[in-house]
Order: sequence, then C-alpha cells, then structure tokens
Amino acid sequence: MRLRTMTTVLSGLCGFSGLQLQTNRLRVVYMRKIAILTSAFEHWCTFAAHNGVGRTVTFGLLLVFGQVLFLFTLLTGSALAEVIHQQEWSSKPGSPWSFTAGKPSIDNTTSSPSGGGTLRFTYEAGTYSSSTVGGTATYSTPGKTDLYVGHWMKWSSPFNWNPVGTKMDYLFLSDPNANGNRDNFLFMVQNNGNTLTFTQQLWAAPGTQNRFPNVSSQSFQLNRWYWFEFHVRLNTVGQANGLLEAWVDNKLVMSHNDVTYRTYNSTWGNFQHSPVWGGGGGTISQQQHYWVDHTVISTTRIGMPGGTAPGDTVPPAPPVGVR
Repeated sequence: MRLRTMTTVLSGLCGFSGLQLQTNRLRVVYMRKIAILTSAFEHWCTFAAHNGVGRTVTFGLLLVFGQVLFLFTLLTGSALAEVIHQQEWSSKPGSPWSFTAGKPSIDNTTSSPSGGGTLRFTYEAGTYSSSTVGGTATYSTPGKTDLYVGHWMKWSSPFNWNPVGTKMDYLFLSDPNANGNRDNFLFMVQNNGNTLTFTQQLWAAPGTQNRFPNVSSQSFQLNRWYWFEFHVRLNTVGQANGLLEAWVDNKLVMSHNDVTYRTYNSTWGNFQHSPVWGGGGGTISQQQHYWVDHTVISTTRIGMPGGTAPGDTVPPAPPVGVR
C-alpha cells in the first residue's frame, strides 16, 4: 500500500513536468494533480491508523506533501505568466514579424510612456472612395487558442476619424475554411472616437457580428497615449462559448463569453497592427498618424506598464474526472 501510494505521487509529478504550459489546460491539470496527491495522503492516513504506523512517519510524509504542493505552486506561477513575445519599436524586427512595404515606419522622435521609439502608421491627405491603410505589422501565432495582446496606442492631432470605422488590430485564424477564406476579427473606433467596437467577420456565416463595451463606456481623445489590451479565447466548434475581454488603461470595458470565433477546427494564425482607415471612403484633411509601442503577446493578463498588478478575470476551469 505504501509503495502504491508513493508511486501515485511520483507519477503525478512526472505527468505534470511534461505538460505544455498553456493557461487553461494547466489550471485543470493543476487541480487534478492536487486531487491525486490529496487522495494519496488520505489513503496513507487511513493505512497508518489501521496498521499502527507511528505519528513521526506520518508527519514526515505530511512535510513531503507540503513541499510537493509548494513545487506545484512555483511551476504553475511561472507557467501562467508566459509572455510569448514583447516588442519595443526602436527598429523593425525580423521573423515572425512581417511588414508591408514602405509603411509602417519607425519613429524615434515620438516616445510612448515605455520610452524609446514607436511604430508609426501614416495616412496622407486626400479624398478616398474606399478604405486606406497606413501599413501593416503582422506577428505569427500558430497553435494558440488563448491569447492576450497589449500595446500603447495614440492618434495624432488633428485626426479625421473615418465615417465608418478607424481600425486598430486584427486577428486571423490559421487555417482556411472549405472555400479558402480565413475568418478574421478586428477592433476599431467609431462615432468620432466615442465607440470601441469588436467585429467578427465570419466567411462561413452571413454578414458580420459586432460587439460593444458592456462593462463601462470608453471614448478616445487625440494626442493621448492609451494602454489597450484584449483577451481572445477560441470557442468550441459548434458552440458560442468563446471569450472576449478588452481593457483600456487597465479598466475592463468589454467582456463577452458567448463569441463564435470559429466554425471549423483552427487555431489563431496571426495578430496584426493594421489600422485600416475605412470600411468605406471619406476625406482626410491633412497628413495624420497612428502610433503603437510596447507590443506584448502573452497567455495571461499583461497589465498597463507602470500600473497596478492586473487581476485575472477568468475563473479557473473546474477539475475534470476527479472524485
């Protein structure tokens, strides 16, 4: 009995150490292993009570149990804080980043609150019959199903907002659907800077689906830096249970847990800084700019640099198969 109990503990440790460190799966596995260890210790206590095992031996095993729990805490703490990538925009990096030719550009004369250079997107003055873009910066994220992205952003003053929407960030699925199209999603600002909108562009479903702030309202001023962060967790295919959260300056403004991101099996493919001025044409009265800096891609909350430590708003998934 004693050997079988210790074998259970050791197998739990070995199984844990080989896991891929992905946030939601890790929470589930963590709870499973704790349940295994707790059960093993309870069995030992029952065995000890019925077989006259001394208290010293039981107390020693209790210390070991406590140390194992501490090890689990250290492992999960580092795993849940996984930052996939952090980019300071003093220069253009290589792969897995890619850029459209010419634009955007590095601006070492405009600093964000994080300091250093910034990535600048430029729109030339003119009247446009359709959308125009100041450049695109793309980061590849294959294999991910749960992402947090955060960055500084600012619009120049003066700045003409597009009558339909001034876009900021895009996300694309990694795999195309049966027709060769990839579903994509974007954040944009509407109504002259007064409405933050998330748009789902699903090729397999008619039209688009918009999501709006449902926690607190948010408007944007010109010539002011904002910390923008969002969280997207893919839905189960066939279910509208995807998660969408967005923060501005560490304030939660949007939280939806019924989002359909995919209608076929795919993961996130890439993230884009792609501030399309459009959804339709309009007039830009002067050359204008949009800047981003300190782009962070992670598997857990990032938080505004220099701000208070962020809280995780996602409850842990319940243990599965634990009795």
